[in-house]
Amino acid sequence: MPKLIPVPGQNMFSDGPAAAEAARIMSDVWKNEETRFGNLNTRAVAVLSATSIIATILGFFSKNLFDTSSAGFQGSARFTAACGIFVALGLLVATAGVVVFGCLLPSHRAIFGNNDLTKGEDKTAQEIDNTAFNEYQGIYVILANRSAIKAYWLTWAYVTFFLAVLAAAVTTAILVNAID
Repeated sequence: MPKLIPVPGQNMFSDGPAAAEAARIMSDVWKNEETRFGNLNTRAVAVLSATSIIATILGFFSKNLFDTSSAGFQGSARFTAACGIFVALGLLVATAGVVVFGCLLPSHRAIFGNNDLTKGEDKTAQEIDNTAFNEYQGIYVILANRSAIKAYWLTWAYVTFFLAVLAAAVTTAILVNAID
């Protein structure tokens, strides 16, 4: 698992003239992390889509494997090809599982709220800036950790997908050889 950033306590920012600028910067950092989070989701969906393409190609080349009238698929070639298909399909299912449960499964989402600003309490400009900074910093940490976990599982999805493609390629080569 990735190393996660600890969630900071409140009042991490001392009062001062830079509070407004720090709050603006943290807001931008938070927005960038939200974009990264969305990009990781897009990559995960792309990997999930690619698994269907590989399964289709594998199915096209293996359609004659289970046809009992085909004389070209006998003995060890047939057994090896069948094992390759099951391994490739198993890895594609594993890839889909990693993507869905590791990357795309919804989880808790931090939002700006439940603070002195959203409760309608009167605050000075300095207190507003400090609250905004603390809120954005906390949201950033939660988003950064969610993105780190998502990237970790997406890396595993890439690995299992590559292994599935490799197994499918070897199986397809065996099938094409057996056809000739």
